[in-house]
Parts: sequence; structure tokens; C-alpha cells
Amino acid sequence: MEPRTRERIAARTIPLIRTWFADALVAGFDAECVIGVTDPKDRHVASAAAAIAPCVLVTNNLKDFDFAALAAVGVKVQSPDDFLTDLFDANPALMEAMTREATANLTHSTPSWDEYLTALAERHGLPRFVERLRSWHPKDVEEPAAPDGP
Repeated sequence: MEPRTRERIAARTIPLIRTWFADALVAGFDAECVIGVTDPKDRHVASAAAAIAPCVLVTNNLKDFDFAALAAVGVKVQSPDDFLTDLFDANPALMEAMTREATANLTHSTPSWDEYLTALAERHGLPRFVERLRSWHPKDVEEPAAPDGP
């Protein structure tokens, strides 16, 4: 990670997380706990996830985690693309609405829906999630059956 990015995260992102998602911070775990053959530089991440298991550890750094050892302690490891695709498959209307809202909240640029999706797929490594968004239409949702009348 670039020093500038690390500084921005420390100065802006972490305080926002502490303010709005205080319960999301994990404390009181052994940061040096060895979980399988997880890379030593990522032990703290694996240990924090194990401390709050069952959970999903979402990372682009898949190669450094021992999937089997983490699964044994209740941690599923997924890429952001797989995680968002699973959420989409569970509730496409909600995920489409949330993604549109994220697009509308951009203040430094105003990309079109297609431009935003292209950026998610190409620059942010979310091609499967974007494919789902592009191929889904509200008409794809089954209407609930009408209740039986009196």
C-alpha cells in the first residue's frame, strides 16, 4: 500500500469507521496466533476474523490465507467480487439499489451507470458482480402469488 493511501486511511477512514461502525472493530485477540499456513504478515487479520467467527473475511489477498484452517474455525475467505456476487444472488433488487445509491453519492465525479459499472469491473476487480448487475432487470423478480381468496 502506498504511504499516501495509508496516511489517508489513518486520517480519514479509520476515524469514520470508529464513529459509524464502532462495533466493527475487533479487539482482545492474539494478533500472533498461527492459523494454518496463513502468511505471518496476515496473522493479525486471520486472528481477528477467528475471534469473531463465524464470519466472512473479504480480501483481494487470497493467496496469503489458509482457507481450510480458517474454515475449521468458522471463517470463510472470499474475494470482494465473490462476496458481492453472493449478496447480489441473495437479493438482487437491494444490491442494485445500493449500487445505484453509491453511484449517486459520488461528489467528485458524476459517472453514468455504465461508466460506474465499467470502473467497478475493470479498476476495482468486480467483473462477476458487475455482470450480474448488467444482466438483471426488475422484471426478473417473480411476483408473489396472490393469496387465496375467501
